[in-house]
Amino acid sequence: MQLLAIFTLTEFDSLTAELRDVETQELLTVVDDNPTDRRAFQDQVTAAAAALGHHVIEWDRSQLAS
Repeated sequence: MQLLAIFTLTEFDSLTAELRDVETQELLTVVDDNPTDRRAFQDQVTAAAAALGHHVIEWDRSQLAS
């Protein structure tokens, strides 16, 4: 399945990403930034999608703009 990752900042300034089906916009999972994981957050999101057997084809960072 092809996924859209929508990045947001929580009220505590940590990153999250919603993984949604590109076609239906169905929410599959939410990935929270793991501060103990030394990989970039985008790499964490990519790994989470792969663990579900899917891949991210679109990245939406528009909600990160201040």
